[in-house]
Amino acid sequence: MNDSLRLPPPNVSRPMVTRVLSDALVPEDGIDANGKPIPPGFPLIWASGQSHPLVPGARIVRIYRDPDGGVELYSVFDRNTKGMRNYIPPEKIRLVEEVMSIDLLEEEIAIAEESDDEDGDRTEPEGDHPEQEEEESPVNAQVNGQA
Repeated sequence: MNDSLRLPPPNVSRPMVTRVLSDALVPEDGIDANGKPIPPGFPLIWASGQSHPLVPGARIVRIYRDPDGGVELYSVFDRNTKGMRNYIPPEKIRLVEEVMSIDLLEEEIAIAEESDDEDGDRTEPEGDHPEQEEEESPVNAQVNGQA
């Protein structure tokens, strides 16, 4: 038996998917891995390092985005002697959560801002707006009362 799992370290130059919320994948998804009913409309929660929501005894070890917008989940079971891959199609996904280094976060935000500027998606309030001559200082965001 192989109790240890040897995975390569995550690629820190890319965001790492940690959690996905999805709609039920098949009608039988009304029961979770513990045999408890899942209320209609309640999302399935797929979290890295947590129990697989549909397979008793399985643990999710990695989650990756697919180029088509779907998500692939890799899980292990039977004391890490067996593995499986699940695919969640994009039309079933409600939320994808990713973590990343602060440097990568800043880079991702810059890319998103650039993309918004190029696409013309940003909506500016109407009226006269004098050009700002001073550079804005970075905003210190607060989450759960902590900076």
